[in-house]
Amino acid sequence: MKKIVLLIIFALTLTGCTSMCREFSIQATPGTENIKKNIGSLTGDSVRVTSLKTHYVGTLMQGAINFHNSNSTTQNISYEVTWYDNEGFQINQNPNILIAVLDPNADRQVTVIAPNSRADNMKVKLCMQAN
Repeated sequence: MKKIVLLIIFALTLTGCTSMCREFSIQATPGTENIKKNIGSLTGDSVRVTSLKTHYVGTLMQGAINFHNSNSTTQNISYEVTWYDNEGFQINQNPNILIAVLDPNADRQVTVIAPNSRADNMKVKLCMQAN
């Protein structure tokens, strides 16, 4: 009986820590700025990805992710960027998971830059974190 109670508590703890995730990707074109607008929301309409942009800074692809938090409370987002070359091969084998804090009723932009000049495509995984 004690084991069952511990398993239930463990299961509740795990479900309380789950986060909602979505993936977005964008291809870069040298010499132009690529923009995807009104991509979608992470939780209903309270946190929206309003745009995902790319352009080149010298030979490196740079991305900008724009959020809007229409919630009246601060929201935490984790994001992970995976970079690919023009043949679809992943460049960064162990992407870092980063955190962005979204203030209530505000916009926020985070920027990322490719690890090397072979990158021409990026995939962003965004997750809402439990507050």
